Amino acid sequence: LQTCELAKCGNLTEKAFLAIFKGCPRLRALSVSTCRGFTDALLAPLAQHCPYAPRPLQPWRSAGRPSACSAPHRGRADLPASRRRQLVALDLSRNRILGGADGLAAVARLAEPRTLQLKECKGVRDAGVQAIAAGCRELRRVDLDQCGLSGIGASGVGDDAVRALGAGCAHLDELRAAGSPAG
Repeated sequence: LQTCELAKCGNLTEKAFLAIFKGCPRLRALSVSTCRGFTDALLAPLAQHCPYAPRPLQPWRSAGRPSACSAPHRGRADLPASRRRQLVALDLSRNRILGGADGLAAVARLAEPRTLQLKECKGVRDAGVQAIAAGCRELRRVDLDQCGLSGIGASGVGDDAVRALGAGCAHLDELRAAGSPAG
């Protein structure tokens, strides 16, 4: 299994997600958008169980649209084996992701993602995005629409996150932050 689209699968439990991570070592694209059972507690096991495999990246197609992550995959042989990962497209939109440095640090350990979608993840904060920018240097597309907005005066993704992505992700082609404090 290389592409796994589980969007809106509200009845999946942590046990099911762990079985997918452990049983699918060739996983290249994962969408768990709007999955109530997916929380940031699953980010570390996701990073742990997605082994590296240096082969060309195929475009990820979602709903008939080609993905923004269609650039050729360049293996990161310079990274220690513990940091080599092959997951290149990750959609965590509309989930209960706690976006501090700890909550999203596991995503940074993936090191190779090209597309990261965190749309409407209310807990995403600058520190979490900064951790991603420091570890995911190959990002091409980041969606932070409505991140951190849970009410009047809510803090979320701001200037520090945008600066970190600009400085840390030289290949970034698209950044969406509409409806976020930075947007």
